[in-house]
Amino acid sequence: MSPNTLRAVAAARQLSPHPVDWIGTWVMGADGLAQPESADLPVWQRARAQALVSADTVLITVGHSTERLVVRAWVEDDEPPRALEVVWAQAGGAP
Repeated sequence: MSPNTLRAVAAARQLSPHPVDWIGTWVMGADGLAQPESADLPVWQRARAQALVSADTVLITVGHSTERLVVRAWVEDDEPPRALEVVWAQAGGAP
């Protein structure tokens, strides 16, 4: 885990009234742009080959378009991985 990731988790732990733990691996292209969903499978396969994802650790892909932030989450199932619903919530509130 990178030092920035560790700092982000530490900050989330301080701000959240609930227990927080890191349960995933996230990736973003160097340019920060959202990639098509079809680009996630090769990323998943590379992450799985390096044991960065498992049945307990999700892969999250992040990028931005001209209009919004694009976040997709994937969990190990059978090949291919299964997409999880990403739900946005207000800080400290329900979705």
